[in-house]
Formats: sequence, C-alpha cells, structure tokens
Amino acid sequence: MKNKSSSPVSILIATSALIISCSAVRASETDDRIESSAKNSYVFRTFLKDDSVTTESKDGAVILTGTDSQASHKSLAQDTVEGLPSVKSVDNQLTVKSEGPSEKVDDASITAQIKGSLLTHRSTSAMKTQIETMDGVVTASGIANNANEKTLVTKLITDINGVISVTNNMSIRD
Repeated sequence: MKNKSSSPVSILIATSALIISCSAVRASETDDRIESSAKNSYVFRTFLKDDSVTTESKDGAVILTGTDSQASHKSLAQDTVEGLPSVKSVDNQLTVKSEGPSEKVDDASITAQIKGSLLTHRSTSAMKTQIETMDGVVTASGIANNANEKTLVTKLITDINGVISVTNNMSIRD
C-alpha cells in the first residue's frame, strides 16, 4: 500500500480556491447588510416609505434606482446610503415622479417640508435655521457653519415642491 502525498501545487490551488470563495461570501454578506440597513433605516422607513427606491450593492458600490415623490427625497436617499458602513460609492439613478399641472402648495406645508429636510440632513442644522414662507417665496436666516452648508440649505429648499424662489440670508460662522 502506497501513501499518496499531496503535491505543494495542489495544496496551493485548494487553499487559493478556499480563500477566494470565503472573500466572495464576505463581500456578499456585506452587500446584503448594506441593502438591509438602507431599507430599515429611519429615513427610508419614514420619509421614503411611499417612494419606490431600490438599493443594490455590489462590493460596496451602491446603485439607487426607482422613483421619488419629491426632488428632495433623491438627495435624502443618497445621503442616507453614503453614511452606511462599508459603502464605497453611490450611483444615484433615482427619478422624481412627474406630477401633473403644478398645484399651489400652502406655505405651512412648504415650511414643514423644508424643516424636515434640514432636520434629516447630516450637514445642516434645522435648529440654527429659521424658515419663513410667503406665497411660495422662502427666506432662510440663521447661522451656517460654513459656505457649503449655506449653499446646501438653498439647494434643499429649492428641491421642495411649491417653492417659487429662495432668499438665503444666513450668516456664516467665523
């Protein structure tokens, strides 16, 4: 009876195959965790619950597809996913549902939507930003931490349905 010993090459091949399959399983688990975390996040469950947003992750690169009911939800979804662990990049392919003829939105509703958008965005402070709306014309005031935050506030306000124009009077912290 002869003892067969495994050649070093066959051991190397078997080990390599095992390592590759283990890393593929870990990558798949990470992608599943990213998709699940997005779907179960507070933002997706609360603000995006009526939207048709699909999150697909491949090796930490996330693609967002589907439709949003509001333009501000597009950036809200992207910001939420970008903040998740293991996310390397986000390709935001979301589209905004086209609505019929524009109907006038009441000022209180516009202000509430803006405050909600500022509250949920990690780079803005709803507490330091005052919003006044009169016939769809929005005026923002308060203190921004930097010029980027001031610009972002203007963009978030502009994305809200019913906003006709924005005047941003925020001062920038020294």
